[in-house]
Amino acid sequence: MAKLEAETRNACDGCVDLDRERFEFHIAVVHLDGSWSFPSSLDEADGSDGALPPRRWSFPSAVRRLAELDLDVIVPHMFCVEGMTRFRSLVDLLDIPLLGNHDHTIWLATDKAITKQILHANGIQVPQGELLQKFHCEWPTMKVPVVVKPCNEDNSRGISLVKHEEDLKFAIDHAFSFDSRVVVEEYIAGREVRAGVIEEDGGLTVLPKVEYFLKDIRTAAHKLQTDSSGNLLNKAIVAAKQDGDRQCPADLSDVLHQRIDAMVTKAHHVLKCRHYSLYDIRIDENEQPFILEVSPALSLAAQDSKLFSTPRSVRNGHIKLKLQ
Repeated sequence: MAKLEAETRNACDGCVDLDRERFEFHIAVVHLDGSWSFPSSLDEADGSDGALPPRRWSFPSAVRRLAELDLDVIVPHMFCVEGMTRFRSLVDLLDIPLLGNHDHTIWLATDKAITKQILHANGIQVPQGELLQKFHCEWPTMKVPVVVKPCNEDNSRGISLVKHEEDLKFAIDHAFSFDSRVVVEEYIAGREVRAGVIEEDGGLTVLPKVEYFLKDIRTAAHKLQTDSSGNLLNKAIVAAKQDGDRQCPADLSDVLHQRIDAMVTKAHHVLKCRHYSLYDIRIDENEQPFILEVSPALSLAAQDSKLFSTPRSVRNGHIKLKLQ
């Protein structure tokens, strides 16, 4: 399932590697006007291949079509709020197996303030922070340096690192332009890694970690490339990557690996994740890890798909993977 937007196209760039000889694939597209289509490709969905666009289906007709297809599994690629919640619930109601987390997990994990509260309450280290709300509490008690970010935004949109008090108001106003709730948290100076967890063989496996080489924090520019008007490019995720800006597996001490493995597997259970989960982690000078954010929705973008498709031989060894 995909909502046909630039971000969805970028997140589905791994679809070109699907094994169409062994499996039959169907694409269901939910359009911005609420209608559905079932194109043979994403190019056909918007007419970019020169052919006539596919038939549009009303919502009731599309639901009947999904049921008639007798699908073995659905892999969702809708990264809007409705796509990650309501449409996953729809799939559950149709009793079609869905790869990934339930909607109730995503509701919690995509809210940065609630995620922070749940993890902290269960003894998992997170940066200290405060929740600001428009028209109620719009100014923090914390002192700079702090990171200011909208509560419910992805790809670091609206995030700012504030090192000087005079810059704080602009950063808060900027974050409020994305969301009526804003998190202000302490800035953890140090390293940043990403750790993925998958369920296999009745247990949890922590995949090789990725370290990002940063000056300060990851911003939207590190994740999605845009044009001069702020619109996403066709290969926005790939274009945002710079040579040498990350390494997998990360070069961490054994103690640090153990600390991260323990915290992300515990977080996976605490948040009631299913099949997989992904964590952005900051590491301070004392090798103490802090979970910054949780990603409960996996895309087929090159970075995510390569991380989560790491073969066992590589996971158990010390081979470095180059992320494209």
